[in-house]
Amino acid sequence: MISHQLKCSILNMRILTLFIVCLFLPGLVSASIFTPPPTDKSVELLGAVFGTHIGSVYLGGAPNPALIRMFELFNAVIISIGTIIVSYIGVVSTINTAQEGKTMGKKWNSIWIPGRATLGMVLIVPTPTSGYSLIQTIVMWFILQGVGAADQIWNGILGDLGSGKSVNVGVRNAPPADILQGQDFTVNEILNAQGEDLAKEVLRSAVCMVAINNISSGAASMKTGFRAPDDSIARRLGKSVNWFDITSSNPAITADEATYTGTSYIGVKGHERYFDICGKFNISATASRNEWQEPERQRIAPEEIKKKASQIYLQKQQALRLMFSNLLPLAQEIVAENTTPRNSRKRLMEPIEADEIVTPPGYNSLASNTYSLTMQTMVKPQRIPALQRVIREGSQGGWITAGSFYFALNHTSDAIYYNTVTSPPVGVDIPKCDDANECSDVYPVNSNIFNGKLKAFLEYHQEQEYLATRLWDTKIYIDNDRQGIARQLTLDRPDGVVPRHDLQHRSAHWITRLMTGRDSDPLISQGKFGSSLMVFSENCWEDLLAHQQVQIDRYANNNLELPAEVRESLERLNTYSALALSIYGILWGVGATLAIYVPLIPYMMFTIAAVGWFLLVIEAIVAAPILALSFILPSGEELGKVMQGLMLLLNILLRPTLMLFGFILATRLYRAVVHLVDFSIVGNLDNLDSGDSLYAWLAVIVIYGTFIVALANKCFSLIYAIPDKVLRWMGGGPEHSDVSQEMHQIKGALGKGEETAKQISTGFGERELVRLQTQAGQLGKPADGVRGGGNTGPRREDE
Repeated sequence: MISHQLKCSILNMRILTLFIVCLFLPGLVSASIFTPPPTDKSVELLGAVFGTHIGSVYLGGAPNPALIRMFELFNAVIISIGTIIVSYIGVVSTINTAQEGKTMGKKWNSIWIPGRATLGMVLIVPTPTSGYSLIQTIVMWFILQGVGAADQIWNGILGDLGSGKSVNVGVRNAPPADILQGQDFTVNEILNAQGEDLAKEVLRSAVCMVAINNISSGAASMKTGFRAPDDSIARRLGKSVNWFDITSSNPAITADEATYTGTSYIGVKGHERYFDICGKFNISATASRNEWQEPERQRIAPEEIKKKASQIYLQKQQALRLMFSNLLPLAQEIVAENTTPRNSRKRLMEPIEADEIVTPPGYNSLASNTYSLTMQTMVKPQRIPALQRVIREGSQGGWITAGSFYFALNHTSDAIYYNTVTSPPVGVDIPKCDDANECSDVYPVNSNIFNGKLKAFLEYHQEQEYLATRLWDTKIYIDNDRQGIARQLTLDRPDGVVPRHDLQHRSAHWITRLMTGRDSDPLISQGKFGSSLMVFSENCWEDLLAHQQVQIDRYANNNLELPAEVRESLERLNTYSALALSIYGILWGVGATLAIYVPLIPYMMFTIAAVGWFLLVIEAIVAAPILALSFILPSGEELGKVMQGLMLLLNILLRPTLMLFGFILATRLYRAVVHLVDFSIVGNLDNLDSGDSLYAWLAVIVIYGTFIVALANKCFSLIYAIPDKVLRWMGGGPEHSDVSQEMHQIKGALGKGEETAKQISTGFGERELVRLQTQAGQLGKPADGVRGGGNTGPRREDE
C-alpha cells in the first residue's frame, strides 16, 4: 500500500513539476528587471564558461555540449538523492502518523514539509533542451539581474563623466576670462577666496544671533550684572532671532535666460522692522542659453534654463546654510567666552604670538571649504571629445571594466562652470565691531558702531556692550585662525644649529610639493613622482660615468699621461660612483614602485575581485541543485535549511554593485588620506634628529614610498572588503575573496623584478667602473707603452 502511495505521489509530483516549469519559466526569463547590454564583458565571459544558455537564460559565447552533459548527469544524481529523501519523508511520516495519531507525527506536523519537498523536486528537474536544472536557471537569472543593476550604476557614472562631471571630482577648473580679465586664477581659487570672505560675515551674523538669544533667555553674562528687563525688546523678541530664507516669487524668465533671486535673513521672521537685525545675504542666480554648447544650445528648452537657474540658486542658498551650521558651534563658544587665549580682561588677546593659535581652530577654513566644494558641483554639461570613445567602450563593456577606467574617472580636463557660480551672495548690514577703542572692553554710550535698527532692538547700553565685546572677539578670532598641524609640530632645534647636510628636510618638502601637484588625483601625481625618481637616479649615475669618461678621453686622445690631481679626482669619482650605484639603485626601486605598481593597484584589485565574483558564480551554479535539496530536508521552519544558501546568493547578486561602490569610495578615501599625510608628514619628519646624516634623505624617500604603498593597498581594499563584509549587517557571514593574498604575491614579484633590475644595473655599473679604472691606469704608463708600438727609445719632438 505504501509503495502504491509513493508511486502516485511521484506521478503527481512529476505532473506538477511539468506544469510549474511550463507555466513560470517563460515568465521568469522574460521578466528581467535589469537587463545587461549584449556586449557586457561579464555576461560574455559567463557564456565562455557555461555555454550559450543556462536553461532559457541566454549568455552568448560558444556552445559547450560536454559541460552541459556533465550537469545533466549531475542533476540526475541530485534527483535520485532527492527521491530517496522524499521516500524517506513519506515512509517515516506514515509511521509517525500511525503511531502518534497526528498527520506526519508531532515533529513533522507542518504543511511546509510536503510543500518544500515538492518545490525542491521541481527545482532539480532539468529544463527543456538543456542539462541545467530549473534552480540553476533561476540562480543565473538572479546573477544577471545583479549584473544589469551594476551596469545601470556604471552607465550613470560614465554619463556624468561625459557631461564634464566626475564622481571623483577629478577635474581642473578653467579660469573664466570674462571675469578675471586675463588673470591666471581658476574657479576653485575664486570660490575659495569668496568662501573666506563669506565665512567672516556669516560668523559675525551667527555671533550676533547667539548673543541676542542669550540676552533673551537670561543666559547673557554681563560684567555689570545687568539683566534686561522683561519688557525690553531683546527679552521679548530675542529668542525668535534665527536664520530664515525667502525666495522671490517672481523670477525673471525669458526664452533665453532665467534669473532667481532671494535673501537669507538673520532676524525675527515676519517682523516688519527687525527681520534682518543681524544682517542678510542677497542671492542671485542666472542661467542663459548661451552657456550651453552646440548642438544642445538650440535644442535646450526654456524650462530647462529655468530649472538650471533655480538649481544654482538653491545650491548657493544651501552653501550659506551649511556655512552657518558649521560656524554656529564656534559662535556659541565665542559668546560663552570659551575661545582662547584671553587677557586679564577676559578678551581674546591681540596681537597673538606667532607660536599661539586661537582655539578651537580651523572653523574659518571649514566654512570656506564648505562653500567652495558645494559650488564646485555646478559644472556645465559639456561634451569632451577625448572622453566620448572611452565612455562608449566603458558602457559597452559593462561594470566589470570599471577597473580599467580609473584614470578616465580622474581625468584632468578643464571643467567649465556656469557664469553665475562665481557671483557670491552679498552680505548687507552685517554687524561688526572692529574698533579696539570702542569694542575691546568699554563700549561708549554714544557709539555709532551699530546701525539704527540694531541699536533700537538693543535699547539698553549694557546689551549693546555685550554684543560689541563678543563681536570684537569674533574679529580677533578671524584674524588669527591659523590652523596648521605641520607648523605646530615643527619644533626649533634647542641648540639653534642648522644641520650641515639638511637633505632630509629638503627631501621631505620636495616630496610634499611633488606629491600634491596640480594633478587632481594622487595616484597620477605619485606615478609622475616615481617616474621622476627613476629618471633622476638613472641620469645621476650616467652623469658620473660620463664625467669620468670625458676626463679620460681628453688625455687619451692626446696620448698624455694623467696628472696626479686628475688621477686623485678620478679616484674620488670612482668612490662616489660605487656608493652612488647602491643609492641610486634603491632610489630607482622606490620610483618603479610608485610609477608602476601603485597606479595599477585599483585596476589589479578590481580585476582580482571580479575573478573572485566569477568563482562565486561558478560555485553557485554547481551548488544550486544542492541548494534545492535543502528545501526537501525535513524541518519545521518555513524555508528549512536554505537560509544560508540564500544569503550567499544575495551576496553574488549584490557583489557587482558593491564592488563599484568600493571602487569609487576607495578613490575618494585615498585622495583624502594622501592629503592628510601630505598635510602632516613634514612636521613629523622635521622633528627627527637625523638631519646631520648625509644619507637620511634616502631613508625618508624609502619610508614615504613604503608608507604610500601600504596606504594604497589599505584604501583600495574597499573594492573587495565591502562585498565581503556588508551582508554581516543582516546576519550573513563574511566572504573571503583573498584579494590581499594575490596583491601580496604581485608585490613580491615586483620586488623580485626590482632586485633583478638592480643586480643587472649593478653588474653593468661595476663593469663600467672597472673599465674606466683600467683605461685610467693605462694612461699612467709611458706614452709609447700606451700606443703599444714597442719603441722604447726617446720620443721625437713631433710626437
